Amino acid sequence: MYRNAFPIPIPEDAAIPFSILIYGCIIRGFSPIVNRSSSENRLWCMLGSMADGPHDSKGQPWLLYAWLILIIALLVLGIVSLPRIVHSIEESRMLELVRSHLAEKALSQTSPESSLPLVTLLFPIPGTDSNYTFQEFPVRVVGKRIYHETVEALLAGPPREALAKGAVSFIPVGTTLIGLSISNRIVYVDLSKDFLTQTSWGVPGTEGAIAQLRRTLRLFDGVRDIVILIEGSPLLESQ
Repeated sequence: MYRNAFPIPIPEDAAIPFSILIYGCIIRGFSPIVNRSSSENRLWCMLGSMADGPHDSKGQPWLLYAWLILIIALLVLGIVSLPRIVHSIEESRMLELVRSHLAEKALSQTSPESSLPLVTLLFPIPGTDSNYTFQEFPVRVVGKRIYHETVEALLAGPPREALAKGAVSFIPVGTTLIGLSISNRIVYVDLSKDFLTQTSWGVPGTEGAIAQLRRTLRLFDGVRDIVILIEGSPLLESQ
């Protein structure tokens, strides 16, 4: 079958490609050790494999074409889906939230809050069975009239940190500060009549609003009492 076959000695530790002719059967492989002492089998080793045809060293160009087709398909899919993606983002208002966050961050960097006065506000956190507990929340206010700015911040409602903890406000929405003065360590707070508006809390809500305002102002050192007025008329006598 193989005219160029010839017997060659094979070293013990040699590792060569070979074709072994055993009783007319060809076994191709790669073996580091060949038993040369077998008397039953005639081993003829040939370098290389004559039956193997020439190999193509140029590669397979269809793989490149497949990658190009895949890339083009992804680009077309992205172009077709882009309007829907933009429309979905606009409906979710995600861009507005991102812009708002960036604006707040830029404002905090350009206007350092460390230079602003720090005051403490009290907001109730509802519990079970109509019970509630007041909790203090520090906030920074803009302005030199600390008492005035504190009441304004209290009327504005719970800050973000307070809302995150479930805090609410007993003071009705729309209540405005008409005036504030201090005499003999007594703080006189004049509010609009909206302060008396009944809320879902009922009468306990009005009592809670009075307590919320009083306890917030009592946090200032030197305050002896608080008098609440509704458009110039005293709401309660000082205690």
